Amino acid sequence: MKYILGILVVLFVIVGIYTVVNNNEPSKAFLHKVDLQQNPFTVPSDSANIIWKRASTFVETRKGWIGGGEIHRNNNLIFIPYSNSFYRGTSLRIEKSILGDSTVFQISWWYSKELSHKLSNEIALYMRTGIDRYHYK
Repeated sequence: MKYILGILVVLFVIVGIYTVVNNNEPSKAFLHKVDLQQNPFTVPSDSANIIWKRASTFVETRKGWIGGGEIHRNNNLIFIPYSNSFYRGTSLRIEKSILGDSTVFQISWWYSKELSHKLSNEIALYMRTGIDRYHYK
């Protein structure tokens, strides 16, 4: 029993140190970029495939962060519905539509039925520029 308690204490200390050292809070400069990001945003249609690929990459690499249910995809939509019928947790919808020689992207992130403009814009910023909170310098 002493050994188990000792191991648990050591694990808590390691997790605490890791949390302090790897503070993943976004910088103020990054948050300013997020605030300036338009959503929906428009790009020339010849760039749309790159943007759509970034959307897919974001969803795949951040699935644990996003939560929600099963990923639904087609050519113009990536949708992660709530994982329950009580609208608790998160849901994400990324839409693509063609408008003349441009493509419009709209990102909507909900947390417990409330639209989060900040997180929606953060995903839009990543899609448009490839910049995310973890790699911003």
